[in-house]
Amino acid sequence: MNRLSILVVGMLLAACDNSAIQSGVSRDEGLRYTGELRSFRETFITPPAIERVWQFKVLRMAPEGSLVSQGDPVVWFDPSEPRRRLQEQQSQLAQRQQSIQDKALQLDQTLQELRLNLAEAEMNRDKAQLKASINDPVMPEVERRIYQLDAQIAAEKVREIESSIEQQETSAAAEQTVDEAELVRLQARVASMSQGISQMSLTAPQDGILLYQSGFGGEKFAAGSDVYRALAVVSISDLNFIEVRVAVPERDLRAINLEEPVSLKIDSVDDRSWQGRVKSVSTVYRQQNSAVYADVVVEVVDPDPQVMRPGLKAQIRFEEIGQ
Repeated sequence: MNRLSILVVGMLLAACDNSAIQSGVSRDEGLRYTGELRSFRETFITPPAIERVWQFKVLRMAPEGSLVSQGDPVVWFDPSEPRRRLQEQQSQLAQRQQSIQDKALQLDQTLQELRLNLAEAEMNRDKAQLKASINDPVMPEVERRIYQLDAQIAAEKVREIESSIEQQETSAAAEQTVDEAELVRLQARVASMSQGISQMSLTAPQDGILLYQSGFGGEKFAAGSDVYRALAVVSISDLNFIEVRVAVPERDLRAINLEEPVSLKIDSVDDRSWQGRVKSVSTVYRQQNSAVYADVVVEVVDPDPQVMRPGLKAQIRFEEIGQ
């Protein structure tokens, strides 16, 4: 073989070797990618829902990374502000209850007076009607007309008082409906705030490892932090359900199939590997540094809660590639 032939063969071998390195494919090692461990059974804990309380102050938190059991207290909030608001609501409730009682007493007194007036007016009407009904031939016509007019006035007075009683009862019924609705609303608010204050100490909803979450500025919450109601303060990750998300270049995705077996090694753990399977391959692509990637999620088949922690770096090897 002459020098030119040797040079051409060498260039071809180098090109093939370089192509294999760039694609991530190796006959001996298959595809390898790096990702982070995470739990796919993770519960996020937020402050309690207390009406008109939007910000909470953290008093203390259980140590991050500690293993907790369901029901263990993990976060304590300062109850001072919710208690102040509760006192305001309780005061409004007491005022509303007193107002309802005062209105009921006043209505009762008003109706009693009107009914007494009605009884007197009915008596006067009956007397006037009796006089107007006298048929005495010797009675002057003027006097008879006066009696008839008095009877009409007395009857009108009765109707006027009856109308006043009806208006008072109708108005009182409408006010009572409004007052009772407001009373129910205030009672519900007080009950809700009381329940919320009783939940100012949050407990773990499941077994797992406690992880602190971050606020808008990217800093993790700690004792003394102010937390908005919708934000998660901590999370509980179940270490028996671990997966790894890796970004795979588009050129390598065709070599990866669902349920495909993989092996996994954790960077901080020497001489040990675990088994996994391809759980999902994303159909959403993103571009980074002139390359196109998609996420592949690998579920660990034999997780070890004693070793595995969310955030640890892991090397994923797709076993069947290159075989």
